[in-house]
Amino acid sequence: MKNLVKASLALATLSILVSACSNPDPAMTFAAPPPEKKIEYGLVERTATGLVQTFDTRVDVLLIIDDSSSMKAHTTNFSKNINAFVDGFATSKLIDFHIGYTFVHDNQRYGPVVPQTCGAGTSSPNYVNWETPGTLKQIVGFTSPDGRRYLTREDDFRTILKANLDPALNPLMIKDFKNPDEKDPTVCARGAEYEDSFTPLVGAVKNQEVLNGANKGFRRPGALFVAIIISDAKDESGMKPQDVVESVEGATRDPESTKRKFRLYTVAVTPGTKIGCTRNSKGVCVPTQGVCKPDPAFATREISPGSYEWPTSRVVTEEENPLVIASRMTEDSDSKIDPALSICSDDYGKQLAVYGYQVQTDTLNDMELNMASRPQEFAKDSPDYATKRLQVFIGTVPLPEKNWDYDLSGPTIRIHDVDWTKYPNEKIRVSYTPVDETKNTVKVIN
Repeated sequence: MKNLVKASLALATLSILVSACSNPDPAMTFAAPPPEKKIEYGLVERTATGLVQTFDTRVDVLLIIDDSSSMKAHTTNFSKNINAFVDGFATSKLIDFHIGYTFVHDNQRYGPVVPQTCGAGTSSPNYVNWETPGTLKQIVGFTSPDGRRYLTREDDFRTILKANLDPALNPLMIKDFKNPDEKDPTVCARGAEYEDSFTPLVGAVKNQEVLNGANKGFRRPGALFVAIIISDAKDESGMKPQDVVESVEGATRDPESTKRKFRLYTVAVTPGTKIGCTRNSKGVCVPTQGVCKPDPAFATREISPGSYEWPTSRVVTEEENPLVIASRMTEDSDSKIDPALSICSDDYGKQLAVYGYQVQTDTLNDMELNMASRPQEFAKDSPDYATKRLQVFIGTVPLPEKNWDYDLSGPTIRIHDVDWTKYPNEKIRVSYTPVDETKNTVKVIN
């Protein structure tokens, strides 16, 4: 609870900064900044009086993208809107983020049918079809001294990310589906048929081969983990959404806190979406106006290999897409946003921005400031109440009392429910008069 009665000696001030594969297309060449430009984020610092900041401003963002041929238009749309999401949290200079992407898997075909790399005798020798589920893709055109496969604030992340996700600039984003051809052995089987998004999600946080290999440095224990799955198919891993969420939450939970460290958003075929198609004069099934034609996983049945029966129109049910179910399990019960966004929407940039702001809120909310000395208490009619009581500021503006609590047992100040988008370059200041005069030393943390 708030204890607003404070004391009357020297003033202590704590300030915390809160501004705080294949050959690449030659046009897509990005260089990492020199090592000396790297920003170091102090997560825990102590002043001479023992004042400690204990909040963590790190977030690791993983994009899991369906790279099947039916996704070309959807992926193009996503690439146009990705920066709306990133800007939602990147505007706060305090947030230390990593962003990487990977592709869906196909547990049924990758390995038994589709080789990991096309052989020398095929028409696409050395083409990498798939990697261990959850492995970050090498960023096309980006060079880094440490060989990392993820982007940070120090990189030109907006330009690089948008270019990498655009199929027109990065052909590796889309794989045309091919089965082995007995009549033509030069054909290399490629592409996912039974798209699996859950296995890459779990692998990115639990598979030690992935964590200590290509993804080394991406996933940081204690950091918020945010995943976005973009797919027009269902998950066909066979894993239950609840089991997936529990597994990832367990792998990402901070042992020092009970706060959830995992969020899952989906750009997928959502409940209520009308799907289907109408066959034209040539027998080709094309979407009718106002009706979305997603991956064949949603078709009524498979008539023959590669040919599917579709209804003219039907509505996707609540239980039909495991991706949507899983994402809604990670959202707070009092949240006003739906973590599942329709992939059939023409423009979802505004909604992606809302997701980005939610990431910012999740990362910066619930700061805890541990004080070495208990503040003195002042009555409201005391002449010292206005200047020497416990107060919290953002910059020079007092933070409303509804946004912070003082816990005497700590003693600890907890800051919560702040709209950080209004304060991208400000500092938090906590001022008070300690009960113990011997610990009255002013110290600033930057």
